[in-house]
Amino acid sequence: MFLPWFRRKAQGRTARRREVRPVLELLEDRTLPSSSPIGDVFVILMENHNWTQPSSYTSTPGSVPQIQGSASAPYINNTLTKIGAFANNYENAGVGIHPSEPNYIWLEAGSSLGVTNDADPTNPNNRFNVPSFTQQLDNAGISWKSYQEDIDLDSTGHLLPQSQWTVPLSSTSGTRSDGSQWNYAPKHNPDVFFDNNIGATAANGFTPNPNDPFGIAHNQPLQQFYQDLLTGNVGKFNYITPNQFNDMHSLRKGSTDLIAQGDNWLAQNIPLIMASPEYKNNGVIMVVWDETEGGDTSQFTIPFFLISPLAKAGYSNNVLYTHSSTLKTLEEIEGVGPFLGGAGNAGTNDLSDLFLPGVLTPSTLNGMVFIDPHNVGSIQNGAAGVSDVAVFLTGTNEAGQTVNFTTRTALDGSYSFAGLLPGVYTVTIAAVEGLQNDVTTPTGARDDITLGVDQTIADLDFGLVPNHGRHQR
Repeated sequence: MFLPWFRRKAQGRTARRREVRPVLELLEDRTLPSSSPIGDVFVILMENHNWTQPSSYTSTPGSVPQIQGSASAPYINNTLTKIGAFANNYENAGVGIHPSEPNYIWLEAGSSLGVTNDADPTNPNNRFNVPSFTQQLDNAGISWKSYQEDIDLDSTGHLLPQSQWTVPLSSTSGTRSDGSQWNYAPKHNPDVFFDNNIGATAANGFTPNPNDPFGIAHNQPLQQFYQDLLTGNVGKFNYITPNQFNDMHSLRKGSTDLIAQGDNWLAQNIPLIMASPEYKNNGVIMVVWDETEGGDTSQFTIPFFLISPLAKAGYSNNVLYTHSSTLKTLEEIEGVGPFLGGAGNAGTNDLSDLFLPGVLTPSTLNGMVFIDPHNVGSIQNGAAGVSDVAVFLTGTNEAGQTVNFTTRTALDGSYSFAGLLPGVYTVTIAAVEGLQNDVTTPTGARDDITLGVDQTIADLDFGLVPNHGRHQR
């Protein structure tokens, strides 16, 4: 019902908040304190299927088929594997880390925190006052949201007015008058197991508060996600959990194919995200399943897909990944820390190999605009910096993107362009009243700067000579 309306609206949408290639001030505003070139991140959470599994398990009565090669997953196998990068050796978070809930908690904390069941966070043994990834985002001032399908519904399965929304602490399911079903479970919502996200404070005895404004603002129904995507109000980081039919967990009435249910949902929703300015502005979509089914050995692998303008499209690898790898990568992207739990363990691989070179290890160009009174072409002791000079970065990076960033010099005359991919760049400064370029940069530009992976090129300085007139080129 809502999706066709959204598609019509999205077709005419332009980048209201920011252009696809923003000036540097906008880029830095989106990524502080990280210097990552990555924009908004969307993590879609799916359920209870392996990417690969031994044939002996497939033939076991009651087992679920693997997704790789499944005829029930044409979108995953024929589209996601081509437009994104994917993992062939993403293993369970740990031996015995089951059922679902401990794995969702792991994505937030790098550990199951001892949980071995799927109880709602109303159970005091299933909520925690410990550091989490979303708390790290809060501490760094980075926006985030958790969009959950089928929350904030009335008893007939229809969306409540926003004034009646609550923190989704309890499971809810049912059948509408038209026969469609709803089915939300907190066990598939990573953030609600942490006190700071659900209004559980020392003042109320660490009791979850369903009316907590912070929790409501950060846990919203999927209908709001479509609206936020249309208006440019999604978080810098976003969890997205389909309901238990669309995430491949449970069969809806009349269905016999769990995989097809989830594949259809992904086929409808991923293109919507990809059509948005948030995605086109170097956004990242991660699609990950919660746990292996049937075993925790390396023969059982979890599906994981990375879709982004900065991903290696059509690429896969056999690098060992777990949920600790995903958490580590998210912390790297957002520039928050320290690494939590298993994300900080020696040997935990991040997901950098699925990205283009340099995405998780971006590079920097910096320098200074200074007064060169004797036109010697270099900074001398006591040289004064020139503040508030416009500095332009242009060029092409190795992702094939045209770069056109702008910044201004600080009080000491310094400037910096961070979060850059490898590429060939030019730095140019604007004209300054009463000053002209010195002998080293007579055109006011430094050309053909070749920048590599994880590299800082410093001392790209510009000297200005007083001329009692206009800045000359």
